[in-house]
Amino acid sequence: HHGETWHTLKKGVQAVDNALNIWHIDTLEHGLSLGINPNFYFHSLFHRLVQQNEHGERVHPGSSDYKELMDMDWREHENVRDKIFMGEKLNEEEKKYFVKVKFHTAREVEHYQHDVLNRMINKQVSLIALPSSNNKLTTSFEDYKDHPFSWWEKKGLKLGIGTDNYVTLNTNYIQELLILLFTDSENLKITKLLMVATGETRRPYISQLLWKMRG
Repeated sequence: HHGETWHTLKKGVQAVDNALNIWHIDTLEHGLSLGINPNFYFHSLFHRLVQQNEHGERVHPGSSDYKELMDMDWREHENVRDKIFMGEKLNEEEKKYFVKVKFHTAREVEHYQHDVLNRMINKQVSLIALPSSNNKLTTSFEDYKDHPFSWWEKKGLKLGIGTDNYVTLNTNYIQELLILLFTDSENLKITKLLMVATGETRRPYISQLLWKMRG
């Protein structure tokens, strides 16, 4: 369950990194921190906090936004971060500096993600997607279409599919397959999804089985 939730996105990636280096895992469940788009993630954080700042709203200590701001490298401009914390209105130059900080943070996390993902591919570590659990328990994406399964598949990760706690989540294996199918219905066809889910590499064989089931 590494990378399922995180204090900061970078630490979520680090949790998976530690699992690879310390525990020498061969299978990883969730790993959602490896599928969150850092550019979108930090761009959304920037807009959310700037809007709050314009209304004089403080950033609550202990909140996810607070932790992300604390984890950013502000160099000699921590006063900008502190003004955001306190809800003191930023001027235009300070907003521009905030943009630079969030940009460099996003780029750093993105590079870290790809480094960990590439090592997982090289070591043939399986990543098990649990879409219902990811959506309901981690709240890291608003809609199933934002789940990174299709992107992981395109990148070449060794993937699997699971239900996590199917009783609590009121789901089953077929439902999880259908959820993933709809995350990228244009590119993630049912044949490809079944090949990923079952490990079967013979596409004609899967197609033949589907044809037999058509009635």
